[in-house]
Amino acid sequence: KTNKDKILGRGAQATVYKVVDKETKIVYALKVMEIGDAQAKPKHIATEIRLLLELDSPYIINMVDVYLRYRSLFLCY
Repeated sequence: KTNKDKILGRGAQATVYKVVDKETKIVYALKVMEIGDAQAKPKHIATEIRLLLELDSPYIINMVDVYLRYRSLFLCY
């Protein structure tokens, strides 16, 4: 559904990619987190997802989608 364009950043828990939707050509940021990673704590991940889904601010990026595939969690902004 999307093409990875480039890596925007890397951290201890995730890598963020610039992706483009193949059909709409809309650009998104895709944060990919390995679930089995010792650095990624489930409670912190769940809190981040919950807060981003609840927040509605012009100063904070909106979360578009969240999905799990194999051992990776994908957060799309």
